[in-house]
Amino acid sequence: MEEEKSGVLKPIVWYKFDDPNDLGKDSSGNSYSATNYGATYDSGKNCKQGDGCVHFSASGTQQYMTVDNRLDLGTIQQQSGITVSFWGYMTELSGYWARYFDFGGRNSTYFYHGGGANLYNWLFAAPSTSTYPTWLQLDIYGGKGYFSVPFSKHVISSWHHFVFSISKNGSASANTWSVWIDNELVCDACHASGLTSIPMDERGWYIARSHWEVDGKTDGGMDDFRIYDQALTALQVAELTEIYYDSVEYNPVSTPSKAYWFLRPVYVNCQMNHTWDDVIHGQLAKNQTFKSGGLGKLMTRGEFEVWVCSYQDECAKPRNPFCYVFNEQQKLFIPW
Repeated sequence: MEEEKSGVLKPIVWYKFDDPNDLGKDSSGNSYSATNYGATYDSGKNCKQGDGCVHFSASGTQQYMTVDNRLDLGTIQQQSGITVSFWGYMTELSGYWARYFDFGGRNSTYFYHGGGANLYNWLFAAPSTSTYPTWLQLDIYGGKGYFSVPFSKHVISSWHHFVFSISKNGSASANTWSVWIDNELVCDACHASGLTSIPMDERGWYIARSHWEVDGKTDGGMDDFRIYDQALTALQVAELTEIYYDSVEYNPVSTPSKAYWFLRPVYVNCQMNHTWDDVIHGQLAKNQTFKSGGLGKLMTRGEFEVWVCSYQDECAKPRNPFCYVFNEQQKLFIPW
């Protein structure tokens, strides 16, 4: 699944954080490895994708990473569009305005601590993980002040998948921003501001660190960080998010609540079209009347589809589990 989808969407930067001996290795093939400043490897069982992830501690010396500064993010956005995606979480030990990332200049020419005309950063932060445990904020500075986009319903201490996409100059939606959290579009062209090209020796592409010295440290984790040299569509984001789906247990003891169960608010009403017994009896009787929710075809005896059924689901009934089928069009497990 991962290789198949990544063949369609090819990142120019890809940090899997899977190798404890080379935590910043770039798996895109472009050799844009990250430089690590004290961050540590975490095992796969605590992570979202692959064999490991990176952990940043707010205790002691600040831990962070930097993206290769040979990348001119401003020029990439201007010419082809740009997208940044990753999994991340923060703990309550993170300080005020702890960063997921802070990309910008690092001296007085392209960065000014007091704000103003020479500020060209774009950053994603948690203003206060302890006081506001569901508050995330994207700040975009374009040399003319800043634009703030708040997101206030996502629990910061949980893993979330983030996608930030900016269209290229000269396009129909030039320089507009779109943001997805867990495949939900939370910023639909809500801002228009292109990135600025910054000289290489002045670039500071920080992960888990702020350009502002007074801001707090990041305590949390990140997994599967990617940069694409294109603005992604909603369909591409859905495909990208699908890469991260975990395997489903054969006989789960409870209904999973991970990224692939998008339709939970819909199915809590338990509006089943057919019970599992209906499906089985129809198959045994060679009944061809049931339409498949997965492939959009009539169900045919002997053909296979992907189903997940659980007696422990909140919509299950005695001796009759509640079932889901994988919908190829929506790329989701949906209730049947």
